[in-house]
Amino acid sequence: MKKLYTTILIALLSINVFAQAPGEWTWMGGSDTMNCQGVYGIKGVSSPTNLPPSAYEASEWSDGQGNFWCYGGWNAWKFIDDLWKYNVATNQWTWMTGSGGLANSYPIYNLQGVASPSNRPGERITSASWTDHQGNLWLFGGGGYHGVGTGCDYNDLWKYNTTSNMWTYMKGDTFDICGGGYMGGHYGIKGVEDVLNNPRHTEEIGVTWTDDNDNLWMLDWNGCLWKYRIPTNNWTWINGDT
Repeated sequence: MKKLYTTILIALLSINVFAQAPGEWTWMGGSDTMNCQGVYGIKGVSSPTNLPPSAYEASEWSDGQGNFWCYGGWNAWKFIDDLWKYNVATNQWTWMTGSGGLANSYPIYNLQGVASPSNRPGERITSASWTDHQGNLWLFGGGGYHGVGTGCDYNDLWKYNTTSNMWTYMKGDTFDICGGGYMGGHYGIKGVEDVLNNPRHTEEIGVTWTDDNDNLWMLDWNGCLWKYRIPTNNWTWINGDT
């Protein structure tokens, strides 16, 4: 009897295992139409009706608490400068910073290395993004749009503190490069950290990651590898052709 019971149990378990459905997607929220303009609600306040606008080439992060973040992007002929947070547990969005979808929102830098509620990276797409071990969100470069035929590139580095809800301009040029030509940046000596080093103005960032020592790494669209050290606020050109 015991042997028969065991056989039946194994058979049932086997049926249950093989009957499990494969991985499936679940629609959690959002619009099912193109070029959604979003529902912003009140800045800093989550709501079940809040919804970011449709966005192409936005930057994205996940923080230490499991929240998802996104910044900027392009929506129906308009660039965006808004930062959004999504709480997985509540399934709700919060509009954290930005102009609320207004066009022509340019960067406000103020003092380098000093957080301020008026600081903002401005509208942009294809920026590089990292999360450090303290939960700060980092943003580098990207492209913007300052009029017909004047796509613009940046090479500035920003830090966002999720607790204070403030941006800090950390490094890089405070001007954009429009229409091609000079692309800025300073490579220095390969493998040598220097205060003057900075990647060139760029968009379409390749790959980014954060290592165990909290360094930020970036492989840019030119195939150049860069490392940024947070304590020194310095870049190092590691590899690639200038």
